Amino acid sequence: MSRPRRDPAAGRRAFLAAAAAATAALAGCSEEQDVTHEEVPEPVEERQPLHHRLPDLPVPQYLETVEAGVEEGIAADVDDEESLREALEERDVAVEVLERDGRFLLVEHVADAPEAGVLEDVGVVAGAFLPYAVGSEDPGRLEATLLQADGSPFGSYDALVTWALSHDGSELPLGAYAELVAATLETEQEVPVEAES
Repeated sequence: MSRPRRDPAAGRRAFLAAAAAATAALAGCSEEQDVTHEEVPEPVEERQPLHHRLPDLPVPQYLETVEAGVEEGIAADVDDEESLREALEERDVAVEVLERDGRFLLVEHVADAPEAGVLEDVGVVAGAFLPYAVGSEDPGRLEATLLQADGSPFGSYDALVTWALSHDGSELPLGAYAELVAATLETEQEVPVEAES
């Protein structure tokens, strides 16, 4: 039985709309552009993982988990979208969507047990993105959405092409690349809904 085709950007748009509503009270506006790797996100050390979405780890172990995933993903033989999908599926990442949308590479993947943590899968996708960005003629910026088993989005993260190229040019160590990706990771905490008695 074939599943109906989803709009690949719909899940990301739904998550972004929810995130925008949650942050409406915050003042200021920022816009990230894929111009240079010198743009540094908030250090991971200053971010607190959300309960039930990221494992309860000290920051060094949090980063080690992401970096271990990146090391696993970077070993993939990837040079286009098709080989990227194959590499991720070989590494047990449940990819729902992987396609180009203009200058973006949209990836949606399921975290079957988000309460166990999503860091390793995030690292694997970010790691496999490195050979994709270096080996593709016209790579797109990674825009990834984390999905629950029912297909609803609960998080997102990004990786810039310039970060990948800087790593390939030995200007950005692998650990620093993993930290940049981890710093873009955003998740929303699920609020349990109790049945009315």
